[in-house]
Amino acid sequence: MKHHIMENGKDLTIEISQNFEVSKEYLYKAWTVEDDLKQWWKPFECLLAHASADIRKGGKVQYEFNDKTGNKAFDISGEYKEVKENEALVYSWNWNVAADEVGKGEFELSIHFSVSDNGSSLQIKQNNFISEEALLPHREGWEKQLANLKDYLENKDSGSTAEQPNDKENDEKKDAQETGEKNEKEVSGYNETPEQDKVAE
Repeated sequence: MKHHIMENGKDLTIEISQNFEVSKEYLYKAWTVEDDLKQWWKPFECLLAHASADIRKGGKVQYEFNDKTGNKAFDISGEYKEVKENEALVYSWNWNVAADEVGKGEFELSIHFSVSDNGSSLQIKQNNFISEEALLPHREGWEKQLANLKDYLENKDSGSTAEQPNDKENDEKKDAQETGEKNEKEVSGYNETPEQDKVAE
């Protein structure tokens, strides 16, 4: 995992990247499908209760989190500014939380999905921080959540609902191969019925 802080005028920007041993399509689905998000995204040890995302330019996005007792903890809302399926998402990022743990104001989040040597890479860019002190909890939070995401995607027992793009194609090829082998076996063995066996005796 790599990260660095950039200063642009008076605002600070954080950039974090992480490689994954899965396809970028698989990674994109894990980032956008509610059932997958619930498995790995747990900021402040809270649980994602509901995700609503109209993934198109101008569409709204909202995530609602509960604490471990089931009570509402906070929510995050925003609006998509750019959408390129399996490639990039850019949206506003507003924390609605009582405690000032993550700072106030509207942030902009840019997510880029790309192919890497061993699978895919995710790049996160978040800007509009007014100080490095305000940035710190966000950086630590992303590092933790990306570690969760990596563990979830690369763990065979994770039960991810994000289907690998080639899974269906491979299953179809396997079924066709098994059907062909079955037909060949029936022809070569004549596929005699019990009644035919008795006649032969």
